[in-house]
Order: sequence, then C-alpha cells, then structure tokens
Amino acid sequence: MDETTEEKGHQSKVMREPARWTRPESGQTEINTNETIFQDGTFGLGFVMRNDEGNILFAGSKRFHGGGSSTLVETIALLFGLETSVLRGFTINSMETNSNRLAQSVNGTTENEPYVLAMVEDIRLWAHEVGCSMIQHIDRTTNTVVHALAHVEREPDYEEFWTSNISGSCMHFILNDEGVNLQFRLE
Repeated sequence: MDETTEEKGHQSKVMREPARWTRPESGQTEINTNETIFQDGTFGLGFVMRNDEGNILFAGSKRFHGGGSSTLVETIALLFGLETSVLRGFTINSMETNSNRLAQSVNGTTENEPYVLAMVEDIRLWAHEVGCSMIQHIDRTTNTVVHALAHVEREPDYEEFWTSNISGSCMHFILNDEGVNLQFRLE
C-alpha cells in the first residue's frame, strides 16, 4: 500500500505493509463485518466468524434496499452477523468492524445518529447474551473475505449462509488469506 507524504516541500512515497487479519486469542471466536453501497442504491452486507485456528465457522451475505449513512449500514451488518450467528447457536467472544464510529458507539465512547443508537443497544444486548466483551475498529483492508462477501452481486433481498468455508466467487479471497484453515463444507 502506498502512502504519499510531504516533508519540507518534497513529496515521497512510503511503502506500508498491508494490514492482515489476525487470529483471535486461544479458545476464542470473533466476528468481522463489512458493508457496501452498490451503484443502484442497494446495500451489501457480509460477516465472517472464525475461531482461534483461523477456521471459518459461519459466514453470511445479504443484499437489500434501504437508505442511510455508511455508519448505519455498517451497524446493520454487525447486527445481521451477530443475530444470525447467535440464533444458530454460535458463541462470539469479540467483534470487529472497519467503522471506527460504530466501534466507539458500541463501546460507549461516542454518540451517533438516533436510528443507529437504537441498533447499537440491540448489538450490546446480543453481545451481552453470549458474553461477548469486546468490539474493536480494524483497518478495512484487514479481512478481504468479509469485504468480498459484502460485494457479492446478487438480487436484492437475498441472503446466503455458509458453515466452515465459503464457495463460489469468494473462494479466491479465502485461498489467499493466510490464517484460514481450509475445510470445505457448504451448508
């Protein structure tokens, strides 16, 4: 990843190592979410839940009609992933989002739009239900798998879920994502 810096009137490029997803602590699981807004105004959501060995335990993708800010859609993505995972019996120890504002809202360190705050309260309740103690902000380039899931081209109002690993158009992201232990099983 390139970054341009200016120092005393001179421009130079600094090469930075791209951010990579890192495994959760031993015995832990985490969920990572992402969103996108398509050109036709629909939204895409994606989530991936992994264990401490990097195995994908559960993943999902959804496209829907709606409106609102990027923070609102990222909040919907986190709530979608959290609710869906908990209702299917998964335990989640930590959550990651590339929305700093959302992470701060869930952690109680910043205010947000009123319609986001209502969903943030739901996120806190679901997280408390399963003993999830942490949400953190991560760089958006950290998890290419969840990014790809949010960008899957499909008809609006369509949901898709996977256990263990993801097939189809997202597979090349999994194959290039270090930390993933591949065990193919489509739900």
